[in-house]
Amino acid sequence: MQRMDAAEAQPVLEATYRLLADVDHTRQDAVCEALDRPPGDPHTIHALEHLYENGYITGTTIEESLAPIHIQATEKGLRKASGR
Repeated sequence: MQRMDAAEAQPVLEATYRLLADVDHTRQDAVCEALDRPPGDPHTIHALEHLYENGYITGTTIEESLAPIHIQATEKGLRKASGR
């Protein structure tokens, strides 16, 4: 896949942090569902990889994917999601 820019990943960032508002972690499929996308949606997974690589989220990764399967907030991500 092509390199993703921050604007393309913004809806995924916002959905992720809406989910993280009430819990300390969430999952890839929950983010897909929050965006009305199918589980494992490639665009969402690619955006999660971008967010992880750039420090906007952290979590547990498996195998070859950089997109965490269990997603947690970071200070950088909290600031970005809140518009600061």
